[in-house]
Amino acid sequence: MKISTLAVAGAMAVFSIAFPKSTEAETYEFWYAYQAGGLAMLCDLHMNGIISTNTLKQAKSNFTKPSLNVPKAATRDAIKVILNYEDFENCPISSP
Repeated sequence: MKISTLAVAGAMAVFSIAFPKSTEAETYEFWYAYQAGGLAMLCDLHMNGIISTNTLKQAKSNFTKPSLNVPKAATRDAIKVILNYEDFENCPISSP
């Protein structure tokens, strides 16, 4: 199950960066997918002992930095959905 979760997270991250940015792409859906994929990847790496808690918290900021382009709801909802996965319920990410 963890391998399939990592595959889904990786696919979400790849799709979110594979397409060129445009004003149309800078929407809730784009940022939600980008952040959820990145955070799921970080949680999976952390839960499997590949990265430390400190590294996870530092890398998390790459996906959740406040920006005028990023809807705050997308960040909040991405974190919430990742923490609702059974495999990631103990992942040490929190709301920004």
